[in-house]
Formats: sequence, structure tokens, C-alpha cells
Amino acid sequence: MNRIQRIILVTNGFPYGKGEKSFVLPELGELEKRYKIVIFSNPTESFMADKENYTKLDDAIELYTIKCDMSFEEKIMFSIYGMLKKDFFYEVLTILKSGRRIKDKIYSAIVFSGHAEYFYHKMKKFDSFKVEKGDLFYTFWNNAYPLALVRHKEALGNPLIISRIHGGDLYNEVIRGGTQPFKNLMARKLNAIIFVSRYGLKYFESNWGHLNKLIYVPLGVEYKGRTARNDSDIFTIVSCSNVIETKRIDLIIEGLRGVDITKSCYKKVHWVHLGDGPKSSAVEKMAKERLTKIKNLSYEFKGFCPNDEVRNFYLQNSIKCFITTSQTEGGNPVSIQEAMSAGVPIIGTRVGGITEMIDENKNGFLLPSTPSPEQVTEAIQKLIEMPVEEIEKRGENSYILWDKRFNFQKTNKKFLEFIENDLQEEL
Repeated sequence: MNRIQRIILVTNGFPYGKGEKSFVLPELGELEKRYKIVIFSNPTESFMADKENYTKLDDAIELYTIKCDMSFEEKIMFSIYGMLKKDFFYEVLTILKSGRRIKDKIYSAIVFSGHAEYFYHKMKKFDSFKVEKGDLFYTFWNNAYPLALVRHKEALGNPLIISRIHGGDLYNEVIRGGTQPFKNLMARKLNAIIFVSRYGLKYFESNWGHLNKLIYVPLGVEYKGRTARNDSDIFTIVSCSNVIETKRIDLIIEGLRGVDITKSCYKKVHWVHLGDGPKSSAVEKMAKERLTKIKNLSYEFKGFCPNDEVRNFYLQNSIKCFITTSQTEGGNPVSIQEAMSAGVPIIGTRVGGITEMIDENKNGFLLPSTPSPEQVTEAIQKLIEMPVEEIEKRGENSYILWDKRFNFQKTNKKFLEFIENDLQEEL
């Protein structure tokens, strides 16, 4: 019987940069215990220049780097190559039949198809890399890279190809033209698509079908310990995300303005945000203007924190609440999973996979998908007025839910069993 011998992991940038590190590393650590590993990394030039956040790989892992920044000439050339493919013609026919935003949809398809051809062309340039019997391609995102692989599957020797799918690579509304290109083609030709949330899987089913190839396996996080339990009279709230428009951190600021600490047993509210991003300066300026003069309220922006620092922060401090006001989420956010594993109650918006992580009667509160500042205030106020024992009970329920659904030891076991059993039969 043939067996999978080698996994070829395709990433957006890992081991370069900090973006994928916390997602990829735990899974990679388990995969390399069982299989030979090859990584095709597609970093930007800026990721490659970021030596501080480069992740050193084990010597046994083969790394091939394809700089994803294309020159103007390459963009034109590979776009033409992509438009000459038969599947591009069928994609355009589907777009024309839709009758809506045709120009934008065709533009997205051209860019997507051209990027796929660029990746395949560069991959084939590595003379030392040859596809072997028993290879499994595993793309960490459902973007142009799995399109390249399924499009040239026969030329590659018909290897197994699977792909994870998250949010930006799933939802139609986040892409120019309002339709994710080539999803039907990839769904037909991929051996499996792995979803990080049930919500995402249902969304895919309703738009593209292909039920027999869709699998739900969340990434999961490892257990590092519980948040400190002490008699602190400070109610500490944590948020953890990139500081970008869609995270709506301004809503947290506005929500905190209305909190009345005098109705609780605490003397002070302290908000800590972990993470940075292009909106950092604007958000910090807003916090200074809106929060600085409020009595019994303090805040802190810690900037980018490596994953181990985030986890240690939970262990070394008594965190009473994790909050996210995100506008959209493709999966079950790892930041929330980490807080749950530490036994922290959760406040989050009713978007994407967040709805699978909060039980309002047990471990937190769900906000509307587009909450008002007053609704954010109300959720925080409800929690802050609870007896300490009730807050700790909700934190315990967060931990129980994490252990049931997002414990890495369990989710990774399911993923490995899928590779070793289900996929094995397709060789």
C-alpha cells in the first residue's frame, strides 16, 4: 500500500515575518514528527527583510522561497498566461452569467489567475525540487497557490492536494467584484478543503457546494496555563488583534467611556491592547483624547507581542475579560482561543466563527454584528457588576468550551487522522 511520505506546505510567508508564525508552528511541529517536510514560502520583500521575525527551521526541512512581489512586466506576462488557460474562459462565462459587477469580477479573476501562473512558474524553476510518489501538497490558504496546483495537477504527477480556508480567502464581500474567483474549480479538483470554523464551512456549502470534500478542523491552541486568580481590585480587560479598520478598536474605546466602575466591587478598570498595525497611531491618539481624563480608568497599548509573550501575559496577570469588536471573522480567532484556554470570559461580536465560541448563558456575551458604543458599554457593565465568583465561573466555562472544541491536542489529532486514514485511501 502506498503511503504519504512527504508534505509540501505552501505558505503566504512563513517562516518569514510574524503573520503566520503562531498559526503554522504548532501544526508544523507535529507534522515533521511523521513526515518529511518541504515548505514553499511566498513572502513579500519586506517580510524577507524582517530578520528579527524570521523563524529558524529544523535542518531536515527543505525551504524554497518565492518572492511574491512581481515586477510590472511579470504582472503583464503572467496575467496573459493565466487568461490563456481553459479554466479562465469558463470562469469568465460564469462571471458574465452573474450579470453584476462584471468588470471588477473579471479584474479579480485576471489577477488571481496570473498570480497562480507566477507561483507555478517559479516553483518549477527549482531544479532540486521534484514531485515524488506519496507527496501531499498542503496550502495554508485557499488562494492562488492551490489554483496553480490543481490547474497543473496532471503535469505534477497527480499528487494529493489539500487546502485550508479562513476568511479573506472565503467570503465574497472581502474581494473586489464580490465573488471569490475559481472556487468551483478548486473545490472540484482539491482532495479536501479544511475549514477553521463551522460557520465558514456552511458559507462555502451555500455558495459552492461540494459537501463530500469539506472538513471542519479548527487550528486549536495549546494549553499554557490559567490566568492568575487573586484579590486584585482592578478589572483588567484585554483585546488582542492587528490594529486595522475591520477590528474596530475605536468601539472598545467608546464603550469603555460609559462604564460605571462605582457599581462594582472593583476600584479601577484597566484595558490592555496587544498588537499593532497601520491604525495604531490613530487609535492611540483617540484613546488619549477620550479616555485619559476618566477617573478610575487606565489603558495600555503594548504593541506587537510574540505569541509566547501573549500567553505569558495571561498567566502573569488576573484577566477578567477578553473583548473583540471585529467587523468580520473567517474562523474561530486564535486570539479568542488563547484567552479561553486561560479561563477568561469573552465579549465578542456576532460575526463568523465567533458565534461558535461564546455561549451567553455560560462564558460571555455576544454583541450584535455592528454594535453601538452603548451596547459595548452594556456588555462590559454586565460583567463588571457580577460577583467575583460568577466571573470566575464564566472563565471556567470558557476553559471547558476551549477544551472541548479548540484544544490543539484534540484538533491536531483529528487533522492527522484525516491525513493518515482518509487521504491515504486516495493514493
